[in-house]
Amino acid sequence: MSVRSFGGTIGFGLVAGIGFPGFAALCAPLIGSHAALRLYLALGAILYSALLGRDLRQRVSGAFGAALFVVPTALLTGEIASMAMAAALATAITRSWRSATNQLPRTIGIEAGLAVFGFAFVAALGGPGWVSISLAIWGWFLVQSLYFLVGGLSDAASHDAVDPFDLATQEVNRILERE
Repeated sequence: MSVRSFGGTIGFGLVAGIGFPGFAALCAPLIGSHAALRLYLALGAILYSALLGRDLRQRVSGAFGAALFVVPTALLTGEIASMAMAAALATAITRSWRSATNQLPRTIGIEAGLAVFGFAFVAALGGPGWVSISLAIWGWFLVQSLYFLVGGLSDAASHDAVDPFDLATQEVNRILERE
């Protein structure tokens, strides 16, 4: 699964939102509801950051980078808001780092705008129950998917790269046309 697109991020958010009640039902009796939500947010940020990579090396580095932000926050604070901000920061940094546009001020502006809009949307959707938390998780990723509509992450380098098999086929066709 790739989350490097509008639809991929919406799909990830849908799966993450649907998955929360089951995760919470399993973990809340053992570690408490708030700790279960903090853990889920941390794992979600790590997984999303990993899925932003194009290959295994980028996926591992994305997961490790996100873990550097979210694991200490999950361990050192009991606040859900702090965990949500750490998760948002981890995914924003990973996504911006993967950006092929090389326009850092623009990318930071897009990330900041999406964070503000995302947190406002989550506050409007969220509530005390697991279903409203699931809806808020999906809503967060719905807003984050807008990143790809405004051109925040470009796969131009991967689209411009020519497949070696296409090059070989073109060379064979060129040779056959000469004969």
